[in-house]
This record gives sequence, structure tokens and C-alpha cells, in this order.
Amino acid sequence: MEMEWVLENPTETIRRIFQGIADTRMLDFPLSNTALKVEAVGFQEWNGLWVGVLITPWSMLLLVQPKSNTDFRVLPLGPTQTWAFPSGPYDFFGLNEPGLGPTHMCSLFSPAFEFEDHEGAVMTAEEVMKALFTPPTEVEVEEQLVEQAETAKLEGKPISEQPMSRRAFLRGGR
Repeated sequence: MEMEWVLENPTETIRRIFQGIADTRMLDFPLSNTALKVEAVGFQEWNGLWVGVLITPWSMLLLVQPKSNTDFRVLPLGPTQTWAFPSGPYDFFGLNEPGLGPTHMCSLFSPAFEFEDHEGAVMTAEEVMKALFTPPTEVEVEEQLVEQAETAKLEGKPISEQPMSRRAFLRGGR
């Protein structure tokens, strides 16, 4: 199967398709937040991908579409693809909506009842986009490594096989 590239910024296409879904299939969905409307936020090109956030009354999703990335694959229902952003790796599922083109989604909020109004959801989506492209601090990396080591201990796995930060090594880790 030949890859279908999304050459133009997909913001308007995504908004139009999901507005159609909101007006039909999801019109009376009981897990919808009526304060929210459909909006595609912050779509930008990154490493041959289009990346952005989709807000709907029923969820907030991080979406990825291929512009020219050759690692992109169409996913059937079930399997995931991990995309590594500056902030870390995230698992995405396939989203196969007619007219949308190849798309991967990562659920951020589902349902989306955390938001009192649409403006708050948009602000959150904008912050998600900023955070996605911000590498973790050394302290955050250290916390992740400590958590991985503790999990390994609880699972009976050897700690010597776990990654260690430079700080932990210098403090006599292992």
C-alpha cells in the first residue's frame, strides 16, 4: 500500500471532518462536554509529520499525520506506534476516518469533562503543544529513572540492567 502524504497543513480538514462527526454520529453522545466545540489547535510540521491537538466535545487528542515521514505506517485497530518527541515517547493508535488520510491519535482527555469552557480547553491544547517540544529537565529524567528502578525491584528484575543517570552513578547508584 502506497503512503498517502498530507502535504498541506491539515487544520481545516480535521476541523471540518470532526465538525461533521459532531453534527451527526456524536450529536447526542452522553459523554460530551457541551461547553466544548470542535477545534484543531497548533498544527505544525515536525520531522516530516503534522502534529497538533484536536478538541471535540467528547475528547482531546494529540494527532499525527505524515507530511513526508517514511516511518509513518497506517495502523489497523489495536496496534500502536510510538513517536518520540523532545519531551519523550508517546504511544499512538490508528485513526481511520474517511477523508482524513492516515492519522495516529494519542488520547489526552476522554471524556473531556475537566474543562469548564472552550477557552480553557484551547489554552490546555496550546500548553500541550509547547510541552511536547520541550525536553525534560535533568531532574525529571532522574525521577523517571528512579521510578523505573523501583518498578524493576518490585517486579524482581535486576537493577543492574536498568538505565542510570549520571547523577545517580556519581552518587554511588546500583
